[in-house]
Amino acid sequence: MLNKGQVLVDFVVEFTLTVSNVARVCSVLLRPWQVYMDGASNAQGVGVDIVLVSPKGIRLEHLLRLSFRASNNEAECEALIA
Repeated sequence: MLNKGQVLVDFVVEFTLTVSNVARVCSVLLRPWQVYMDGASNAQGVGVDIVLVSPKGIRLEHLLRLSFRASNNEAECEALIA
């Protein structure tokens, strides 16, 4: 008669993937997103533009107006943070 611990060990051993059968069982396709961002500062204010493009080509655009004064470099950093 097997105890509960031995049944669990047998299950884990039987269903644990080994290096030789990982490729056969599991395949992952990496499809990265693209990210574009820009920040700009002028006399009228500071703005940030962020565009995400999905692997299927869907564009998601987000525009932000910052409520504080910043240089162009600071606006670029804010775009990255956003």
